[in-house]
Amino acid sequence: MVHQLVIISKVGRKGVVVLPKAIRELTGIHERSLVIIEADGDKVVIRPLRVVRAKASKKARYELEKSLREDYVLEEEKAERLARRG
Repeated sequence: MVHQLVIISKVGRKGVVVLPKAIRELTGIHERSLVIIEADGDKVVIRPLRVVRAKASKKARYELEKSLREDYVLEEEKAERLARRG
């Protein structure tokens, strides 16, 4: 069964949006959960990232973490450029 819940929320400083408890409970998002944020036209979609645990060597973990850090920095820079334009 698909549940739909619509709640109005306010965007705070630095673009922070608080997800109401009912939304977090419905979607299984908890403190420190990873989420995927997508822009689809005029919509913003936030959904939980389901993590699958796998064993990896220290080197593989290091490379993955390095890549994720680099991606994060690039996304932050992109967001700052877009914010300056708007």
